[in-house]
Amino acid sequence: MKHYNWGILGTSSVAELFVEGLQHLPQATVTAVCARNEAKTNRFAKKYSISSSFTSLDELLQSGLI
Repeated sequence: MKHYNWGILGTSSVAELFVEGLQHLPQATVTAVCARNEAKTNRFAKKYSISSSFTSLDELLQSGLI
């Protein structure tokens, strides 16, 4: 089965539910989160053990993580 690395846009309650769902899938890894507020983005990444956080969509897309 193919494995997918996910990048999450935003840190809302909907994003939290989505990440929690993805964490139950063996073929999915959330590797990055991106949002405008750096402090919130870093908290979200820490809470869900996401290795990378970004405040720029361009940087996320160019990172090669997803």
